[in-house]
Amino acid sequence: MENKNKKVVVTGGAGFIGSHLAQALVEKGYDVHVVDNLVAGKREHVPAGATLHEVDIRGGAEILAPIFKGAKYVFHLAALPRVQPSIQNPRETHETNVTGTLNVLIAARDAEV
Repeated sequence: MENKNKKVVVTGGAGFIGSHLAQALVEKGYDVHVVDNLVAGKREHVPAGATLHEVDIRGGAEILAPIFKGAKYVFHLAALPRVQPSIQNPRETHETNVTGTLNVLIAARDAEV
């Protein structure tokens, strides 16, 4: 498996789409690291062979930095995508979808992904 030394990170990797991507990457031989706070995702969706980091992307780039270190790619799929909850909890949705994305981008930049 030529990709075994290629570390990849999948944020939201315990969700529906993220877990399928993580599974495909594991099958291709990548060293897969899933970042998920398990608010919407489920632990049992993380594929065997992937490493789960139960982390909230809202926590800051410094929390993500050690996970992103040495990664070749980051696939950012963590989000709160549903409309009704975003209306009921706009602040939480904004913090996850906007501030969380900024934290992912900063951590990826700093890790030279």
